[in-house]
Amino acid sequence: MQHFGRPWNTFLHLILICRADFVPLHQILNKMVTELLVVWIVGVVTFFVLWAILAKIIKRISDKKNKSKNTEI
Repeated sequence: MQHFGRPWNTFLHLILICRADFVPLHQILNKMVTELLVVWIVGVVTFFVLWAILAKIIKRISDKKNKSKNTEI
């Protein structure tokens, strides 16, 4: 069996192998789209959670600086 060097051809080759096992193409594409959506949603949620944590840390640091400035005056 010939080995394809480019990723797109490898992807097509994978589909052809699955087609040889009589797995419907729409089932493969549905699984891929579902996996991409799950990865995207997890990534977005993680991004916003980390952003909120970082914002709280920055706010806490700035509050401490403001308190120290107020006590010096």
